[in-house]
Amino acid sequence: MLEIKKFILIMGLFFLSCTSQNIFEGKIIDIQSIDLNGIRSVEIIILENRFDKNEFYVDNNNRLENINIHFTYSHIRSHMLEGEKVEIVYEIKNSKKMIKDFRFLDHTH
Repeated sequence: MLEIKKFILIMGLFFLSCTSQNIFEGKIIDIQSIDLNGIRSVEIIILENRFDKNEFYVDNNNRLENINIHFTYSHIRSHMLEGEKVEIVYEIKNSKKMIKDFRFLDHTH
Protein backbone atom coordinates (compact mmCIF):
# COMPACT_ATOMS: atom_id res chain seq x y z
CA MET A 1 0.00 0.00 0.00
CA LEU A 2 2.86 2.39 0.80
CA GLU A 3 4.37 1.76 -2.64
CA ILE A 4 1.08 2.73 -4.32
CA LYS A 5 0.94 6.00 -2.34
CA LYS A 6 4.54 6.79 -3.33
CA PHE A 7 3.72 6.05 -6.96
CA ILE A 8 0.64 8.32 -6.87
CA LEU A 9 2.66 11.09 -5.21
CA ILE A 10 5.44 10.85 -7.79
CA MET A 11 2.97 10.81 -10.69
CA GLY A 12 1.14 13.81 -9.22
CA LEU A 13 4.36 15.80 -8.92
CA PHE A 14 5.33 14.80 -12.46
CA PHE A 15 1.93 15.92 -13.77
CA LEU A 16 2.19 19.28 -12.01
CA SER A 17 5.68 19.91 -13.33
CA CYS A 18 4.54 19.17 -16.88
CA THR A 19 1.52 21.45 -16.72
CA SER A 20 3.06 24.42 -14.92
CA GLN A 21 3.49 27.56 -16.99
CA ASN A 22 6.55 29.71 -17.25
CA ILE A 23 5.65 33.32 -16.44
CA PHE A 24 7.89 36.39 -16.38
CA GLU A 25 6.86 39.88 -15.28
CA GLY A 26 8.86 42.98 -15.98
CA LYS A 27 9.26 46.14 -18.03
CA ILE A 28 10.05 46.13 -21.72
CA ILE A 29 13.54 47.50 -22.23
CA ASP A 30 13.85 46.74 -25.95
CA ILE A 31 11.95 45.25 -28.84
CA GLN A 32 13.16 44.01 -32.19
CA SER A 33 10.93 43.89 -35.21
CA ILE A 34 10.60 42.12 -38.51
CA ASP A 35 9.10 43.48 -41.72
CA LEU A 36 6.07 41.47 -42.85
CA ASN A 37 4.89 42.73 -46.23
CA GLY A 38 5.69 46.33 -45.35
CA ILE A 39 4.27 46.17 -41.82
CA ARG A 40 6.50 46.08 -38.76
CA SER A 41 5.77 43.21 -36.40
CA VAL A 42 7.41 42.37 -33.07
CA GLU A 43 9.98 39.57 -33.29
CA ILE A 44 11.77 39.76 -29.91
CA ILE A 45 10.80 41.42 -26.63
CA ILE A 46 13.44 41.98 -23.97
CA LEU A 47 12.06 42.29 -20.44
CA GLU A 48 13.81 43.21 -17.24
CA ASN A 49 12.75 43.06 -13.62
CA ARG A 50 14.82 43.71 -10.54
CA PHE A 51 16.18 40.15 -10.60
CA ASP A 52 16.71 39.22 -14.23
CA LYS A 53 16.67 40.19 -17.90
CA ASN A 54 15.28 37.85 -20.58
CA GLU A 55 14.66 37.70 -24.32
CA PHE A 56 11.31 36.35 -25.50
CA TYR A 57 10.70 35.35 -29.09
CA VAL A 58 7.51 35.59 -31.10
CA ASP A 59 6.55 32.45 -33.02
CA ASN A 60 6.26 33.13 -36.74
CA ASN A 61 3.01 31.15 -36.77
CA ASN A 62 1.52 32.97 -33.77
CA ARG A 63 2.32 36.68 -34.09
CA LEU A 64 1.43 38.97 -31.18
CA GLU A 65 -1.25 40.51 -33.36
CA ASN A 66 -2.90 37.07 -33.44
CA ILE A 67 -2.95 36.95 -29.63
CA ASN A 68 -4.49 40.44 -29.46
CA ILE A 69 -5.00 42.79 -32.40
CA HIS A 70 -3.74 45.72 -30.27
CA PHE A 71 -0.28 44.18 -29.89
CA THR A 72 1.27 45.89 -32.89
CA TYR A 73 4.88 47.02 -32.94
CA SER A 74 4.03 50.71 -32.47
CA HIS A 75 1.55 50.03 -29.67
CA ILE A 76 3.98 47.88 -27.70
CA ARG A 77 6.76 50.39 -28.31
CA SER A 78 4.61 53.19 -26.85
CA HIS A 79 4.00 51.10 -23.71
CA MET A 80 7.73 50.39 -23.51
CA LEU A 81 8.47 54.12 -23.56
CA GLU A 82 5.90 54.66 -20.79
CA GLY A 83 7.63 51.98 -18.67
CA GLU A 84 4.55 49.83 -18.15
CA LYS A 85 4.88 46.35 -16.69
CA VAL A 86 3.92 43.28 -18.72
CA GLU A 87 3.49 39.60 -18.09
CA ILE A 88 4.66 37.01 -20.59
CA VAL A 89 3.67 33.36 -20.51
CA TYR A 90 6.23 31.36 -22.45
CA GLU A 91 7.42 27.91 -23.35
CA ILE A 92 10.93 26.84 -24.19
CA LYS A 93 11.47 25.55 -27.74
CA ASN A 94 14.93 24.93 -29.16
CA SER A 95 16.49 26.76 -26.17
CA LYS A 96 14.41 29.90 -26.87
CA LYS A 97 11.67 31.38 -24.70
CA MET A 98 8.69 31.50 -27.06
CA ILE A 99 5.76 33.77 -26.18
CA LYS A 100 2.47 31.93 -25.65
CA ASP A 101 0.57 34.84 -24.09
CA PHE A 102 1.24 38.49 -23.39
CA ARG A 103 -0.57 41.12 -21.36
CA PHE A 104 -0.06 44.53 -19.84
CA LEU A 105 -0.34 44.56 -16.04
CA ASP A 106 -1.14 48.26 -15.64
CA HIS A 107 -4.29 48.14 -17.78
CA THR A 108 -6.23 45.94 -20.18
CA HIS A 109 -7.11 46.18 -23.86
